[in-house]
Amino acid sequence: MLEIRPTPEGFILFDTDEQEAIMRFDSREEAAELVAELVIAESSHGLGPVIRPVVSRTERR
Repeated sequence: MLEIRPTPEGFILFDTDEQEAIMRFDSREEAAELVAELVIAESSHGLGPVIRPVVSRTERR
């Protein structure tokens, strides 16, 4: 499963199955764009990653 997680330096795309960060982004929007591209690419094969955005307490304002 892929998650977008906030960090002090921006956001990371995190693979929860492998327990590792995949990429760092300056904004959540940039991370979400890549996730959308991955979903589109994978859905053409009938497969799609499960994505659960993680919202920190400071982002819930």
